[in-house]
Amino acid sequence: MAVRPFDLCTKLRIGKLEIRSEPERERRDRRNTWSRTLNLYTPHLETFVQAMHPDGGWGYAPGQTPQLEPSCLGLLALSLDPARYSDQIERTRRFIEQNASADGS
Repeated sequence: MAVRPFDLCTKLRIGKLEIRSEPERERRDRRNTWSRTLNLYTPHLETFVQAMHPDGGWGYAPGQTPQLEPSCLGLLALSLDPARYSDQIERTRRFIEQNASADGS
């Protein structure tokens, strides 16, 4: 979809781009692209979830105690398919909340 500069400015609302009157074909193509991308990553995410620590979160290597940095990155990875990994996302969030310092470190 070609966007002229002034169109982009009028479509920005509080930091997000609102897509107006996007043709159906472009919406369908975008959904298909997302679906193909997700299908590409799903086997890796499944392997990744299997390496999750029972208490939530991940260590720097499989079998290590969970740490904040790899757990935050894991949370980001699982956000590709939040419906499928909602349990793991919630366990990781609890781990992060329990182990993060008050200053966020």
